[in-house]
Amino acid sequence: MQQATNSADDDGLTPGCTGTPVSAPEAHVEELIGVLGQVIRRVKWWDSVGAPPMPRLQVDILGQLRDGEPRRVTTLAECLAVDLSVLSRAAAAMIEAGLVDRTRDPEDGRAFLVTITRAGTEALASVRARRHARIGQFLSAFLPDQIATATEVLRALATGMGPPRPNPRPQAPPPGAHP
Repeated sequence: MQQATNSADDDGLTPGCTGTPVSAPEAHVEELIGVLGQVIRRVKWWDSVGAPPMPRLQVDILGQLRDGEPRRVTTLAECLAVDLSVLSRAAAAMIEAGLVDRTRDPEDGRAFLVTITRAGTEALASVRARRHARIGQFLSAFLPDQIATATEVLRALATGMGPPRPNPRPQAPPPGAHP
């Protein structure tokens, strides 16, 4: 059996990283995870170069809202696989910055809906244009068929993994409740 080395810190791209031997199939999985992590970290870094920083979560929220349809914060949290409290704080900062508006949900007066504003649409367009220009520079080294194949494989992987949170964390029982 072919052996490879890998560790949690080994990104599959950095020379000199070593770890415990793993089987060839495990090495492929570890390498893929490492490479995906490198790509994601580099995209995040390039997103922040030469522009006012916009937290990645805010970009993701604007992306979810770009169709103009109002959404509940709880729905956005589920779609983006983040904790509700984290998303609520991000939404509050975005409301204050004028990137999204908040209105009462007409179906449930206790809940709120958020909608992208013109400023939010412009901010998202700016971030995406910058990203497309920079990533486009790197992708220009590949043939269109190679890019299409990579996209197809990654889409199939994402689809095969299921929804972002197929099994949300169980909620703690209310105080005084008996199991």
